Amino acid sequence: MHSLFNTTILLSLGAAVASNITTEQVTQTPDLVVVNAEVAAIDRGLLVIGLDENFSGLCNVNTTNIILDDDLTVGDTIEITFDGNIMESWPAQIGKVDSIVITHQGSDTLNVYREAFYDLRYTDIDLDRQAELIAVDLTEVTNLNDSQKQALLYLVSCDIDLFDKIYESTFTELEQQGFIKNEEVEDTFFTYFENGVIYTLKNHQEDVHNFSFDIEKWTSSLGAIGFSECTATLKDDIYIWTIGETWAY
Repeated sequence: MHSLFNTTILLSLGAAVASNITTEQVTQTPDLVVVNAEVAAIDRGLLVIGLDENFSGLCNVNTTNIILDDDLTVGDTIEITFDGNIMESWPAQIGKVDSIVITHQGSDTLNVYREAFYDLRYTDIDLDRQAELIAVDLTEVTNLNDSQKQALLYLVSCDIDLFDKIYESTFTELEQQGFIKNEEVEDTFFTYFENGVIYTLKNHQEDVHNFSFDIEKWTSSLGAIGFSECTATLKDDIYIWTIGETWAY
């Protein structure tokens, strides 16, 4: 079934992005290379999003030989000084790190969405249990850029240990590709995602300190659950988020 799914698998996304990570034309000091990155996660080692022209995409950073700043959080911009060796894997991997310096404190919007995905999955795990495909629609998320969305998909796939099952797609694309089925049962049409579940995330009004969002998962016209009117408020440089309402059918 995967071969028929005409959306980009995360592994392919990673291979394409990782090819942009080189040590050419980045700031260099004698025997060391300096790059800029955004922190995507710190609980699975240090995962970053490269911000330089020749250092973009996801990358794991080996922090074995250094002590990370206690103030380091998801969304921060950092300067990484390392020996120049990068393993061409997905995500890419930086080898021996000399130092990491926080250059700008950002917002952890990505982390809010990551937690929301995890909480929704386990609110009703039965909807996911038989899924062979998990589609994720991020097209209406306006407060993450494309690189941050790729990081979110990767982290969600790691959190639920289903890396080879998660794809980015919309409901319309699933319909066009024949994954959404319609059957008539006792004069009533029943719509369902054959062997799959689709998560849809969209955010609403936002400013520097607040934003709101909805997230749902759908497997059929008789099986769906979601969190609506969720709010995230910035406090001490970290977003605290709450669920407005949980619904299901």
